[in-house]
Amino acid sequence: MTFKKGNQLYKLRRSFKGENNPFYRKHHTKESKEKMGVKKGTIPWNKNKNNIYSKKTLQKMRDAKKDYIPWNKDENIFTDERIKKYIRYGEKSNWYIHGNAYEPYGSEFNNSFKKQIRTRDNYICQICNTKENGKHLDVHHIDYNKKNNKPDNLISLCHPCHGKTNTNRNKWKNLLQQIILKKIE
Repeated sequence: MTFKKGNQLYKLRRSFKGENNPFYRKHHTKESKEKMGVKKGTIPWNKNKNNIYSKKTLQKMRDAKKDYIPWNKDENIFTDERIKKYIRYGEKSNWYIHGNAYEPYGSEFNNSFKKQIRTRDNYICQICNTKENGKHLDVHHIDYNKKNNKPDNLISLCHPCHGKTNTNRNKWKNLLQQIILKKIE
């Protein structure tokens, strides 16, 4: 039964709150508490007991677990055909970069160089115009080439916007190049 506002049971329940409750400022007698099983100062049967099972019972429990095989043992969630169709590997993946995803950055792409790019962009994300607030802006390679560290190929982006640029790369490449060309002019 649900108690929604406007419901008669809700109104009835609300009418018994506080002084309107017939049990207001009254207490159970010792006799009624004993009948209910409520005794003040009663300690639970297993409090501060470390070994509540006998050695024989513990051995039986161990023996029962010996042959137990978990329901998900050796089960790979990616074997399910419903899930497999949504997972893309290799060239079909959105993050595939012609096999050079783990290529290292150029030696000149260091913290001081990144700081120069952020300073040039006034510490503002060039897509959403949010200011750097405690976390450094990411410096993004517009042409996605980690070795091309020319200032006109680099742009400051906040982390959420930088994540967006990993999908539909041609669209982002064109958009970011336009932003940089306006900035340089």
